[in-house]
Amino acid sequence: MDKFKDKTLMVIGGGLLQIPLIKTAKKSGVYTIVTDGNIEAEGLKLADYPIVASTRDIDDTIKKAE
Repeated sequence: MDKFKDKTLMVIGGGLLQIPLIKTAKKSGVYTIVTDGNIEAEGLKLADYPIVASTRDIDDTIKKAE
């Protein structure tokens, strides 16, 4: 997993309410992983590593994150 920086944050949900968190994390040098079931979610576009997975599907989210 050498592609990950020292600090990594996984955000479950990439909607408008998560945008400030994602932007703040990235400005702080934190590697961001964002999940959302909507491929057009703004947070996925900002993420260092976007994962298309429903926030309600725990098993799929874990599988894709691994």
